[in-house]
Order: sequence, then structure tokens, then C-alpha cells
Amino acid sequence: MKWLRRLAYWSAAGRRERELREEMETHRQMLREELEGEGLAAREAGEEARRRFGSGLVYGEESRGAWIGVWWSDLWLDLRYAARVMRRSPGVAVAAVLSSALGIGVCTAIFGVGSMLLETPLRVERAERLVGISGRSLRSGHIGSPGSWPERNALNESAQTMAGVAAYFPVVQGIFGGGEPVRYWGSIASANYFDVVRPAFVAGGGFDAGDDGAGRAPAVVISHRLWRTHFRGEAGLVGRAVEMNGRMVTLKGITGEGFRGTDPGTVSDFWMPFSMKKDLRMIPDSMLLEFDANWLLMVGRLRDGATLEGAQREFDVIAARLRQDHASMPRKAYHLEAAGRLHPALRSGVRTIYLLLLATSLLVLGITCANIANLLLARAAARGKEIATRLAIGAGRGRLIRQLLAESLLLAACGGALGAVLCVFGLPFLGRVELPAPLPVDLQAGMDGRVTVFACLMTVLTGIAFGLAPAWKASRQDFGRALKGGPGWRLGRRWSTGDLLVVGQVATAVLLLIVSGLLLRSLRTGAQLGDGVGAENLLLVSVDPALRQYSAEREKQFFDEMLRRIGELPGVESVSTTSRPPLSVLGVNMTGKDSRRKDAGGDVTFNIYSVSARFFETLRVPVVEGEEFSRRHEGGDAVAIVNEAAARKLFGRDNAVGLRIEGLDKPYRVIGVTAGCKSSTLGEEASPAGFVLRGQSASSPTMFGTYFVVRTAGEALGLLPEVRAEIRRMDAGMAILEAKTWGRHREQALLVPRVAAMVVTFCGGMGFLIAAIGLYGVVRYSVERRRREMGIRLALGARPGGVQGWVRRRGGVLTGGGVAIGAAAALGVGRG
Repeated sequence: MKWLRRLAYWSAAGRRERELREEMETHRQMLREELEGEGLAAREAGEEARRRFGSGLVYGEESRGAWIGVWWSDLWLDLRYAARVMRRSPGVAVAAVLSSALGIGVCTAIFGVGSMLLETPLRVERAERLVGISGRSLRSGHIGSPGSWPERNALNESAQTMAGVAAYFPVVQGIFGGGEPVRYWGSIASANYFDVVRPAFVAGGGFDAGDDGAGRAPAVVISHRLWRTHFRGEAGLVGRAVEMNGRMVTLKGITGEGFRGTDPGTVSDFWMPFSMKKDLRMIPDSMLLEFDANWLLMVGRLRDGATLEGAQREFDVIAARLRQDHASMPRKAYHLEAAGRLHPALRSGVRTIYLLLLATSLLVLGITCANIANLLLARAAARGKEIATRLAIGAGRGRLIRQLLAESLLLAACGGALGAVLCVFGLPFLGRVELPAPLPVDLQAGMDGRVTVFACLMTVLTGIAFGLAPAWKASRQDFGRALKGGPGWRLGRRWSTGDLLVVGQVATAVLLLIVSGLLLRSLRTGAQLGDGVGAENLLLVSVDPALRQYSAEREKQFFDEMLRRIGELPGVESVSTTSRPPLSVLGVNMTGKDSRRKDAGGDVTFNIYSVSARFFETLRVPVVEGEEFSRRHEGGDAVAIVNEAAARKLFGRDNAVGLRIEGLDKPYRVIGVTAGCKSSTLGEEASPAGFVLRGQSASSPTMFGTYFVVRTAGEALGLLPEVRAEIRRMDAGMAILEAKTWGRHREQALLVPRVAAMVVTFCGGMGFLIAAIGLYGVVRYSVERRRREMGIRLALGARPGGVQGWVRRRGGVLTGGGVAIGAAAALGVGRG
């Protein structure tokens, strides 16, 4: 009832205040009339009535305390007074608001991205009942291994705590007809996927129960975004046949807006059933038959009444039975957790990077708080007489601290609101970050409920952090000295609170700047490292004929004809193909050994590239022994070229040319050895790599298609329109998956150090700027405290230059102390 009464007061505060004043005036009038009846004159009766009635202000405060509580009433008054103080000191207010906006904005942005990547609220029916299922190794305890198709079938049939278990693989490609051929990323999923996940649908629904079986008519479900962008929101699509990957498929449904899969940071714009797996060459039949073919992600839905703990116990029993019944079943159990979280195999690395970035942003926020605290200390010194007057007439120190904290909280609230606006406009730019591989990763985050709560919490904590010290300091001053015109604080201490704050600011800023300098130097060193490739005028263009249902023979004809056409374009010096360029992620690793070895062991794991003739000539990578691939090798025995690192590990000091590699799908005869060429990263030691001819390749098809590598006489991108036109002439429905220069490809390989250097440099530069403002604030604060002292010194004959020198020395001591501490700290973290 008390809260209802206070709420009612707020809804009619003006009327109640008027009624209160009228009621008190009525009581005074009645008392005056009573005194007049006793014989007093009208003037004397009025004065006596006011004396007997007492203070109307006190009665008003007591009444409002009964209605709403004195604390709330004081808070409202404090905020109104704080707004007036901000208008009187706009410079301090603007500096504090901008500083806090930058600090809170950076922290909130990093929290938003990390929150989105680590756990995303799913827009599905009863999302709390959805469970992610992954493997847990019994040997190492590692969590996050995928599952196999037979495992999924066994779990779906046996798990009584689950309404269903679905399997999916979230990185498949689709090209839809009806416009410019563009690659979309989607998932191949079991027929019960939508029955388990239960997203909303704009139209239609999920797959039918038998859509996993062979011979079923091809079908597809698309996302709301794909429907709006590619199909332009066309009505009546459900049930119709649309072109996808060169064949007609039935569109079964369109999911609701906002649903693009169940994995944070990864997006799917379409879903195809397992009956269409032959459309994807990367999924051979064996991957759906064997218990040890682990490549699928799994998700389940708890039955009503079932708990996650109960389901975990049941899955432990099922895992033990599967290990006993199937010899090929890996030694693993199952790990169950709420769906919508980043996959456990990726979570540890992402969490580490996220925490490092968040810690860096919190350091900047700490510098911001110290800076604003110094500004408020300087302003409190200027307001010393006002604060002393309030203390002298009876204001309590606690009441004064609350009033000063209200000012800092109002400044922080304005800064937090501005920081939130910066996040709203800044977070979408993160989605434009180009990853080293064309993966369906979406880094865009928004101001959802969690991010908003975090921003509000950081705003309140920031306001308290930078407001508490000035408020406490101001309330503890000697108001007698302040009323006489002197400083309200004792001047005997050499180091004040503001001094220590400035030293901490400068030290933290110097630490960040030194770390950013080390990162930039590492980045520069990495950019200058040789990759073994002649990078000038090199163009990379990828296509995937498999998405157009090309047979192996037709695909060979396509590439042979395209190599001829591109090679005849003006300005082309040479052209070749590769399954992936060097310095790419997610390569194909295979294990082979010297065929002369009959004993066990000697296996060497190396990166495999499937290339065509003139590949090394086009990349300008020298073949130091043997010969380069040519057209005459295509119809003969399987041949390979290895780099020097692979030759040493496979054959030792023997000449590798003419020797054979066993352990792959067939024996390969080595016809050449190339010079060192970086394979995965620029900073790597020479790692083994092998190159085989396209068509003879032992490597599995990849999701990135095949790259044309074009060496041009002039600027590489200038030739891209002509290459694109030739591809269109060969097949108008062939999508260009990726097009870039070698220089751009090399830059993408440095993405992680570049992002780290960019973030730390930005934070360090901003921290240094804020520290400079804080240094100004504390020196100004010192001058305000000693203004009377300086005046006396000047009056007694001191030179102005001496007084100015004292101010400069003060700033120099604070800066030097901060630089020394920051440099010492940097020595400790520099190697890391």
C-alpha cells in the first residue's frame, strides 16, 4: 500500500502540493482569527499565528516524506540542482560527458560483440527447452567434438527425455536463380530439424518426415532475409519450384524475421534436407554410414517435465551402450547445454580474446573515471565557499555527499546515453570485417536487453567511481578556512588524491601505448615477411562448378576452356588454378610417407593443394629441383610437387625427384621440389606442403571452390571485369564466390594482429588524450587551492616566472611518475 500511495503522489504531485499549501494557509488563518478574538491587533495576531504555527517548509517536508519518502524527494531536488550546476560550468560538463561516453561506449560495444558471440537469444518457441549436444572425449576431457549420422539416429530413437534430436551442418553454399548469381550460405539438416528447433514461419513450414531418404523430391526452406533480398518478398512462393544450384527444388517454407540458425555468429539463409547431399560433393556416402565420421552438429528439445540434468544422465547411459555395441564408436560421452551458445570447441579461444579486449576497454574506462574525478575535484575547489556555507548552516555531510554524487550520476547518465548512441551506430560496422576465409560469420551486434542492462550498470558504477572521491573530499573540508577565503583542504601533504589519480592515468595510458607500439611493430614485421610469392599484379577469382551440378568431365572441360580464354585476354601473362591459395585457413591436410620405408612410422602431415599446369610459374615460386606441372602430365601417372620442408621430412637428404609418396589415395611420384612458400601464416616456420594436379587430386572438395590465379602485366583488379565477363559467357548462372588481389589476400592473413593493434592503439591514444585532460584538471585544481598563497608570494616580490615554474614542475613530476610506472609495467607485459 505504501508504494501505491507514493505512486499516486507522483501521478498528481502538482495538485497535492497546492492542496498542502492551501491547508497550511487555512490553519494559519484560523489561528490568526482566534488571536484577534482574544483582543490582539490584526498585525500582531498574524505575526503570533505564524510563530505558533511554525515552519511551513518543515511541515511540507514531513508531509512529502509520508507520501513519497524523503530520499526520493531529495534525489529529485539534487538532480534539478545538478542540472543547474552543469549549465553554470558547461566546459567541465562537456568534458566529463564526452569522456564518459567514449569509455562507456567502448566497453559496451566490446561487451555486445562478446555477448552475441558467446550466447545469442534464439527466436524460437520455448527457447529454454532447446539443448545443444556435443561430444566429450573420455581421454582428454575435451568438449565440443561433432557427431555422426548414425549417432544422431540412435539418439533420436533412444532418448526418452527428448522430443527429438536433429543434426545439421551449417556451412553449405547455394546459388538461387532469378537474378544475379550470388552465393548464399545455408545448412544441410535432418528432416526433423524444424520440428525440434520450432522457429516461426512467415509462410509454409519445415520438411516432411521422409525428406532424409534417398529418392525424395529436392526441397528447401529459406530465411526471411533471403526471401526479402533475392526473391524481393514475392508472395505465393511456398509450394512452387525455384532454381537452386542448377536444379529445380520445391520451396517448403520461409522462416520468420530474425531466425538465421541456432549458432551464435554463424548465419544460415537456407536449409536443405539430407536427401540432397549429392548436390554437395564434400559429403560422400561414407560420411553418413560410419560411427567415426564425426562432422555433424546436433540439437535436441527437452520433453515437457524433463530437465537438463536428467537428460545428461540418460545420454551418459546411451553413450556407454553405443561404445559397447559399435567398435568404431569413438571413446566419448555427450555434453548437453542450453542451445544458443557458441560451440564449445570455439568458446575457449573466443572467450580469451573477448576478455582481453574487455580488460583493455575497462582500463580506458578507469582512466576516464580518474580524469573526470580530477575535473570534479578542481570544480569542488572552485566551489569551496558555497560548500562551506551549506555545511555552516547545518547541512549534514551525508546529505552533501548525496547531492554531489547526484551531480556525478547525472554526468555519467548523459555520458552513458551518448555512449549508447555511439554503440547503436558503431556496432553495425563490425559486420563489415573481412575474415581470412569467406565463412558465413556475422559479427553484427545490437543494443539488446543484456547490452542495455550492461550499459546502465556501467553508467551507474562509472558515476559512483568518479564522483565518490570528490564528494568525500568536499564534505571533509574545513569550512571555517573556506569561509575566510582560504582553501578548505590542508596543504601539508605532498601528494593529493588528484595527484595519485593523474599518475595512475598516465601510467595506464603509457602502458597501452607501449603495448600498441609493440603490436604495430609486430604487424609491420609480419607485413614485411616474405611469403615466397611474387605478389605484384596477381588476381584471385574463385568459382565452384559443383554448385551448378557439373559432372567431373564437364567440370574439366569448363576449367580447360576458361584457362584458354583467360590466357588469351590482353594483359594476361599466365593463368592457373588452385583449390586454395597459400595463406588460406581451413586447408586440407593429408598424411603420407616415403614408399621405400616398409616399417611403421615415418608419416608426414602436409597441406595438400590441387593445382593445374603453370601454377608455380604464375605465382613466381621457383622450382629448385625437377620440373613444373605441364599439360603432358595430366594424362599420365599421378605426380606431385613438394616444397623443401616436405622433401626433407619425407626423404631426408636424398634427391626427392623420382621418389614416391604412399599413404594417400594412390601413390604419387615426385617430379619437382619448390622453394619455401608460406602455407598457413606469414609467421610460420617452413611447414610441409604438397601440390598435385587437378583431376589427380587426393584432396577432398572444399567449400571455397576453385581459384583462378591470374598474373597480369598491369594492375590486377583492372582485369577483373573481363575475367567476370568470360565466366558469364561460359555459364551465365556461375557465381563468382570471391575476387581479390594477392595483396588483399595477404592483408586478410594478418587480420587478427591487425584488429588487436587497432583496438589497443585506439584505446591507448584515447587513454593518453584523457590523461592529458586529467593532468590539466589536477594542475588547475592545485592552482585553485593555492591561489591565495600565490597572491601573497607575488605581493611580497616573487617573480611571475617562479610561480609559473612551480606549476610546470608540478605537472612534470606527475607526468614523469606516470611514465616511469607505465614503462616499468610495460617491461613486464611486453614479451607477452
